[in-house]
Amino acid sequence: MKRISVRIVLSVVLLVVMLLAVTLSLLLTQTGSRWLLDQVPGLTVEGYQGVLLTDWRAERVHWQQDDLSVQLNTVHMQLRPSCLLRSALCLDTLEVTRLELNLPEAETPTEPEQSITLPDLKLPLSIEVKRVQLGELILNGESLLSDAGLRARWLDDGIHIGEIALSYQDYALQGKGKITPSAGWPLDVQLSAQLPMPDAPRLDIEAQLTGSVQNLTLNAQTQGYLAADIKGQVQALDADLPAQLEIKLASLQVTPDLPETLQLADVIIDLQGDMQKGYHLAGLAQLPNTAEQMQLSVAALLKTSGAQLQALRLSASAEAYVALEGVVDWQNDLQADAQLQWQHFPWHNLLAQDDIPVQLKTLNGQISYNAGAYQGQIDGDLSGPAGPFSLTTAFDGDLEQVQLHELLIEAGQGRLQGTANVGFADGVQWLADIQASKLNPAYWLAELPGELAGAIHSQGFLRDGQLQVDATADLKGTLRGSLTQLDVDLHGTQHGQETPLWQLNKADIRFGDNRITATAQIDQALAAELQLDLPRLVQLWPGLAGKAQGTIKVSGSLAEPLGVAQLEGRGIAYQGNRVGKLTLQGQLLAAQQAHITLDAERIWSGETEFGVLHIDGQGSLETHSGSLSLKGPLLDTQLKLSGAMQDGDWLGQLQQLLLSSHQQNWALEKATAIVYRKTGELTVAAHCLKDGQSSLCAGEQRLLPQTKIDYQLRNFPLATLQPWLPADAQIAGQVNGAFNVELLDKGPLGKVQLDAGKGQLRVKNNDEWETFAWQTLKLNSDLTEQAIKSVLQLTGADSGHLELVADIDPLSEQKKLRGHFLIENVDLSVLRPFIDQVSTIDGVLEGRGTLAGTLLAPSITGFVQIRDAQLSGGELPVPFEQLQLRADIKGEQLQLSGGWRSGENGSGSIQGRVQWAQQLLVDIDVKGEQLPLHAEPYANIEIAPDLHISLKQQRLFVSGEVAVPKGLITIPQLPEQAVRVSSDARVIGQAEPEAGLQVAMDITLNAGAERLRFSGFGLTADIRGNLQVGDNLAGRGMLELLNGRYRAYGQRLQLRRARLLFAGPLSQPFLDIEAVRVTGDVTAGLRLTGPATQPRSEIFSNPAMSQEQALSWLLLGRPLQGGGEDGNVMAQAALALGLMGTAPITNKLAEVIGVQDFLLESEGSGLTSSVVASGRISERISLRYGVGVFEPASTLALRYELTKRIYLEAASGLANSLDVFYKRNF
Repeated sequence: MKRISVRIVLSVVLLVVMLLAVTLSLLLTQTGSRWLLDQVPGLTVEGYQGVLLTDWRAERVHWQQDDLSVQLNTVHMQLRPSCLLRSALCLDTLEVTRLELNLPEAETPTEPEQSITLPDLKLPLSIEVKRVQLGELILNGESLLSDAGLRARWLDDGIHIGEIALSYQDYALQGKGKITPSAGWPLDVQLSAQLPMPDAPRLDIEAQLTGSVQNLTLNAQTQGYLAADIKGQVQALDADLPAQLEIKLASLQVTPDLPETLQLADVIIDLQGDMQKGYHLAGLAQLPNTAEQMQLSVAALLKTSGAQLQALRLSASAEAYVALEGVVDWQNDLQADAQLQWQHFPWHNLLAQDDIPVQLKTLNGQISYNAGAYQGQIDGDLSGPAGPFSLTTAFDGDLEQVQLHELLIEAGQGRLQGTANVGFADGVQWLADIQASKLNPAYWLAELPGELAGAIHSQGFLRDGQLQVDATADLKGTLRGSLTQLDVDLHGTQHGQETPLWQLNKADIRFGDNRITATAQIDQALAAELQLDLPRLVQLWPGLAGKAQGTIKVSGSLAEPLGVAQLEGRGIAYQGNRVGKLTLQGQLLAAQQAHITLDAERIWSGETEFGVLHIDGQGSLETHSGSLSLKGPLLDTQLKLSGAMQDGDWLGQLQQLLLSSHQQNWALEKATAIVYRKTGELTVAAHCLKDGQSSLCAGEQRLLPQTKIDYQLRNFPLATLQPWLPADAQIAGQVNGAFNVELLDKGPLGKVQLDAGKGQLRVKNNDEWETFAWQTLKLNSDLTEQAIKSVLQLTGADSGHLELVADIDPLSEQKKLRGHFLIENVDLSVLRPFIDQVSTIDGVLEGRGTLAGTLLAPSITGFVQIRDAQLSGGELPVPFEQLQLRADIKGEQLQLSGGWRSGENGSGSIQGRVQWAQQLLVDIDVKGEQLPLHAEPYANIEIAPDLHISLKQQRLFVSGEVAVPKGLITIPQLPEQAVRVSSDARVIGQAEPEAGLQVAMDITLNAGAERLRFSGFGLTADIRGNLQVGDNLAGRGMLELLNGRYRAYGQRLQLRRARLLFAGPLSQPFLDIEAVRVTGDVTAGLRLTGPATQPRSEIFSNPAMSQEQALSWLLLGRPLQGGGEDGNVMAQAALALGLMGTAPITNKLAEVIGVQDFLLESEGSGLTSSVVASGRISERISLRYGVGVFEPASTLALRYELTKRIYLEAASGLANSLDVFYKRNF
């Protein structure tokens, strides 16, 4: 029995050993491995080498069962059998260059999905994966991965992922961590992802997954394209997939090219819910760069059957917003409903656009979509330059067409209504009919007010290369006060490559006196004509002037068209640009040869004359040439150019270029090639411009697509700039420079250098020439991708130094700025020729500080001061001596302080501050004592101001007190400004003056505290009084004339009472004046009362007597005796009174005929009384003509000044004479 048992055991052991031996022989031999692989159903292996248990390779492994297939290309696997001895399965290498999976379509589950419960897994042996590398993963023919790698271990305590890496094109994902496959499968995994963004920096994501597979927690941060914090939780195994997600972003700019106003800030997105009830989405954001600090909010509910947009709202305020809400259902057929509401939303602020002529005020719209069909309604209220108008339309359609029903625009009493149908099932078909009635285009274009009425019709199709168009328009009405008509009738067909047939039966456009007519027919032959008759361009557009006429005729065929064009214009002007005469002539000849000439004469831009322009061109597209010449007072230019087309490239040559201006004559040294290639590249060959010893040379330049310029300037004489300098400034020196710049997408790169070396500037100061020499004057700018660094240096030969260093960041949106400046002992006298208002400037300028902020809004910290300065003469009424002025600058404001001396005893001070952060704000106090004020030849007085000057919201405020204690005011004759011009007068050819700065005033004027004298118009007196000056130069108060005498009617009268009463505009005081002559017991006088513009005069006497007797006592000092001499004296008085009233008329008449300093007065007395007119024809020639009042005698005298003291006079009258006079003042 024992022997039998032993045999059985030995037999079993032997059988096991034999099975192991067979298995090992199969797994450890190549033949055995092949046999085992062949036994797997559906498996095909090609190019197999090696053994399964250790190391094997195959070119292709393919397995298929029904619709499921797996294919691996270039497979390599390495196993380590020795790991089995320690209960481990070790996979050292698994490499697959390509893995293709084809999975059958998944069947739609008929039962609701159930929650998944993960089992607890514990393997009998551990698994170690040292390296798994997958090249490309293709699922059902679509590439999902381009590279994948794995390194992991499955031990007793869980799955340790050393590294997992996935990538597809530029997308990449890396991860590592630990997963425990028991008790809910807790995990701790770190993920990194890189996502490319179009035209923007890459998005980098760092995430951590914690918790368990059942309750997963996400914490992530992003950098690059956007910086965000992401937190979330999800129950991944629950059938309803409950989740919660929160995303926070400090800022978000979707694309770099969007304006800053569309940048979002403080973005918060919250998502929570589950698959059954739906996910609630809520979001908030701010647009901080908009003026209104706009707010963006969204609320929605997302479900598996559809979505509900509860609110998408962008608001500038509670009353200004745009909101969208709607519902989408995709459970069966796609259905959607949406409503749009627009309420006074300032959309133009989002794009930083100003001066938008048409504004959308309110808009209500709705649209419904169901299985490919849609319909909707739009109702809007808008406003244009002429006022509000409305827009209403209903539309419907499907995937093949869209129809607009009842399109209606109502603007005031005008209407635009019509229908339109566009189909796109078979090509594109359209049909549109529009009716206009009393339509005012000014609602859209302010420059074209008026009314139009009529109809517009268009229909046609574009199908399979065939085009057919029928269009008519018939509009009539008035625009800009002129009769207007538009009448067009067009028909045309185009069938592929066949000859087209187009016929413009009529095109007649009339605008007032202007008319454009055209007819055309295109088939085998061409026949077209355009007639322009525009005699009054001023009717077409505001600011446009002149007249034009022309003709364009086209004939021939499409293969060889012929044409003639001629256009002529005269007096054409627009926005300050003027052309006296314009002529354009062109011809299109046989063989595609063309010739065109353009001549323009008397070209002006503002006050600058450019002269005469001539352009001539001839040739064909293949070979052509042209020339340009411009001759004028500023610049003479001649240019010759030729070119040819070759394989889509334009090969040109600049043959001649001459530039002459004053003393400069620059010429192109030799012909220069210019090439524009079909790739968009524009280059200019090396060239050189020379003027004597001066040169401006360059190597090969690239202008497009990325500009690269390299110029060298040598020996440029500064003296050639003399024509542009003031007459009392002269400059000498030479400038050398280099301009090497390349404009790349990532930023500019290059250098700019200008060096004036040593030189000098001579200026005339107080009628004496002074020389300012400099040792160094140069500008250097280095341009890099990160910064543009510029340094300006000026060092005087004897003293004075100026330095400015500025670094600009070209990549920042606001162009950030940093730098510093230094000013040491700079002589202010150099500025005298550039300031016309003064004749003398002396002093020293100093300062230093730092620069920050941005290029458009710099922030400066430092100071600038003027010391020991003197300003006098010219238009300055008050001389400034020993002027000390300092400005302390901090950021965007400065503190001003200083003082000065004037005359022997005068002094003044200035204190205040100026700000310019948001708007210009000025707050300054000016005080002075005994300041001499000279306004030759009118005033030599002493003033004491105590004024406060401020500027806020574009309005100037001046308040305080001005004392005028003493001095002399002399008016020898009325200045030109004293002649009142009507407020509605306009000068032809001059633009209307712009509205000046608004000024608010509250100034108290105290006059004559000591003695303020006045002399003028025959009046001498002392002035005393107080006057309050307010807004619009309105005055309140009284000025008295004391101790006065008035010369009138040849007599000196005593002022008994003289007061000017102000209760309104200063130009309209109320007069209360009495001038008397006392002779014995009789007092006779002249009384003036009432407003100064229309005073009432009255002759009075004491004792009372008739007006004739009172006038005789006033003029003769005795009663009227009836003699001829008395009558002559009375006539002389009347004559003088009459001539006083004619001064404004005669002065204007003399100005028109070119007579200067015109004077009309009376001379002599009695029978010798005469009227004399005199004036200057030129600086040296004057004319004098006199006519007798009582005697028929006249005198004509012509005077020519030889020198300031000697003049020659020829006179003709009762006697002729020629005299030489010598004049000397004693």
